Amino acid sequence: MAVVLDGLYLNTPVVELYPSDFVIVDGRAKLIYDRFPEIYGLPGFVEFYAPWCPHCVDFVPDYLNLAEIAYGSAGIDPLFSVTAFNCTHPDCAPFLEAIGVSHFPTFFGIGADGFLLEYKGTKKQKSFLGFLCNSNGICDLV
Repeated sequence: MAVVLDGLYLNTPVVELYPSDFVIVDGRAKLIYDRFPEIYGLPGFVEFYAPWCPHCVDFVPDYLNLAEIAYGSAGIDPLFSVTAFNCTHPDCAPFLEAIGVSHFPTFFGIGADGFLLEYKGTKKQKSFLGFLCNSNGICDLV
């Protein structure tokens, strides 16, 4: 029996995703919003991580800072979404293989249409915000 480790972002503003939150459409992963309609249609990011990964653990404060920018202190009218996917979930291996996740952490952008977008930037806030500007036109944060 596979063991699912507690996620790094439980009880934080970062939305924890599961394999059931995605579908594959024409070979591309698409986020479905059944569990979190508050971020429907928002571009953003998903971090694929493992709770045992030291690089993932070290990145938590930076990702929480990005979530603070996205959701603000009140969490009203978010500007973009900040989500995470705990890769220790037992039925995620086929999905991770299908989208090409081979190391942790791995980041993807999320388009306003819900499809995952390749993200090749750094793990710096300026790079994430620049990606939002270039891929989705959200440029007032850069």
